[in-house]
Amino acid sequence: MKYISIIPARAGSKGIVRKNIQEIQGIPMVAHTFIASKQSRYIEKNYVTTDDKEVIKVASEYDITIPFVRPAKLSCDESTTVDVVVHFLDWYKNINNTLPENFILLQPTSPFRDCTDIDNAIKKLEGSKLTSLFSACEVTQHPFEMFHIDNDKGLDFFYRKNNNVNIKRRQNYKNVYFEDGAIYICNTKWFLKKRKFFDSESGVIILNKEHSIDIDEPLDLELARAINRQKNKIL
Repeated sequence: MKYISIIPARAGSKGIVRKNIQEIQGIPMVAHTFIASKQSRYIEKNYVTTDDKEVIKVASEYDITIPFVRPAKLSCDESTTVDVVVHFLDWYKNINNTLPENFILLQPTSPFRDCTDIDNAIKKLEGSKLTSLFSACEVTQHPFEMFHIDNDKGLDFFYRKNNNVNIKRRQNYKNVYFEDGAIYICNTKWFLKKRKFFDSESGVIILNKEHSIDIDEPLDLELARAINRQKNKIL
C-alpha cells in the first residue's frame, strides 16, 4: 500500500481524564480523526493502536482496523510515539510480509484537522522528493516576547539571543511556526532508519490555527468545544 494511516490513542492521560473519548460535537474526540482519515482520497487503510476498550468500541463503529490491543509497556507515560509506530510496523510486516510505502500519523488530539488538510499534505509530498512532512501553524505568541525567570540572574529574554531583531517593532519579527502535531507523513523505510518523524530537511504544510488546535489541557478542550459551538451557529 502506498499510504496507510496510524492513529495512536492510549487510555491514559495526565491533562484530561479519558481524553480521547471526551465529546466534541456529540461524538468522541478520536472519532473526528477516524472520520478525517476515512474521508481522505489517498489513504488506503486506517489503523488504530490503542489499549483503550472504549476507543476500540468507537473504532469498530467507524470501521477502523484494530490490529491488536497495544501492550501495557507501550501505553504508559514514558512510552514514545516512535516506539508505538515501530511496534505497529513490526506487526504489519509480520502479517503482510511487506511494509507500506508511506504512513500518515494522525493524533486524535487534533480533532479539527480534516481530510482536505490530510490530502493537501499528501499532494505536497507527492509533488516533491521529500521523505517526510509535518503540519504546523503560525504562533500566536512570538518567542521574542517570551522570557525565562532565573532567580539568580533575573529575567532572561529570548530576543537577546538574536541581536538583529528590533524589539520595538513587531513588524521586524520573522514568521515563527509551531509543530502542531496534526499530521506527520513519513516514508516507512526512512522512518525506520531515522527513528524520527521529521528533521531539518522535512517538508512543512501550514494549517490555519483552528485546524491546528492540539488538545492537551482542560482549557484546550473547552476552547475546542466553544469554537465548534460558534461554527455551528454560523452554519
